[in-house]
Amino acid sequence: MAEADPFEFEKRSEQSAHSLLTITLLFYLVTMGGIVSACLATLGGNENVTVLAVAAALGVGATIGIKLGIFVGLFYFRRVRDCGVGVVVRAGVGLVAGGLSLVSSEDYWTVASLSFGGCWLLAVLMLASARFRK
Repeated sequence: MAEADPFEFEKRSEQSAHSLLTITLLFYLVTMGGIVSACLATLGGNENVTVLAVAAALGVGATIGIKLGIFVGLFYFRRVRDCGVGVVVRAGVGLVAGGLSLVSSEDYWTVASLSFGGCWLLAVLMLASARFRK
């Protein structure tokens, strides 16, 4: 029977400290998803927004995001991997921007305050986690 390594716990904690996917990142993603969904929830109360209009806005936003991702990836970073990451990230941003372009003027200040407050919440949480990281 093999003996247990007494430093196994320390090795695991060192490996998890260098992991790209941490519980903090998952918390940020859930928080950002909540902020975006709260902003897009204002579309549900607007009678003028149809399914076709939402689909068109999302399609245009994603298309513009993909084109910007390709352009920035190829001409700024000049690597295929960075181009792929840029396409995925900018397509997601384009989808959100396309959806938010349909927000009515009555709901503008609600969406703006949610976005502003949520962004500051994320910034403060990121700074706090960076400050208290071992």
